[in-house]
Amino acid sequence: MSLHAIEIILTRTVRGVELKAARRISGMPMASSHNGKSIAVLVSARDEEHAIKTRRNVADEHPIRT
Repeated sequence: MSLHAIEIILTRTVRGVELKAARRISGMPMASSHNGKSIAVLVSARDEEHAIKTRRNVADEHPIRT
């Protein structure tokens, strides 16, 4: 398995406190863009297709609600 960076576009700006809570709850490394409108999540998967499926699960269960 390898790490894949997945970008999730948000419909509202995420703040530092929310991002910190999301990291803690999900246990996944992530960072927000400079304007807070997207986040990058590192996903461990065997290929890009599985990384995208994992991203869908992350988005559905993510503590940052849009």
